[in-house]
Amino acid sequence: MINFDKIYNYLCSFYPSTQRIKRSDFDKSDGFSFSSLGQMIFRIKYSKKNAVYYLEIPEVPTDFASMISEDIQVSSTSIKGFSRYEFSSLQELDIFSPSLQKIYNHMLNQYTDREQFGCCHRYVECSDAMKCLLSGSDEDTTIFSNSCMYKENLENGKIFYGKNRNTD
Repeated sequence: MINFDKIYNYLCSFYPSTQRIKRSDFDKSDGFSFSSLGQMIFRIKYSKKNAVYYLEIPEVPTDFASMISEDIQVSSTSIKGFSRYEFSSLQELDIFSPSLQKIYNHMLNQYTDREQFGCCHRYVECSDAMKCLLSGSDEDTTIFSNSCMYKENLENGKIFYGKNRNTD
């Protein structure tokens, strides 16, 4: 049987452990929300009446619901300002992992004021690892790494330096 603590811990596994995701429990103990950078990413609620859990994605101020894969069906029960998705097991949450990460990354990119730059001093190390080594070490360096233009190249498989170089 799943409960809120198991759901929370499972959802945290979608993100690097050092990224600061804030959990806020509701007063009535019927759910909790995840937020970062001062904005709710999503919330989890339990319906005693329907005996199901819901992942609820806010539609305002940013339409995060539009970032959920079109393959995932919206629940027939609706709530104003949110798109709802039913689930009854932790494994059913797996399908949301890419979309929730996309929402989180969108927030980091949209709500930071750093200007973009080409690459940092670790570009060869990142190239050898085939990924940005600053991502996820803490919220500030994640924000910093999201301003790196080379990180986007790495994510798209374009490696310009080091032992894994595959692009001129």
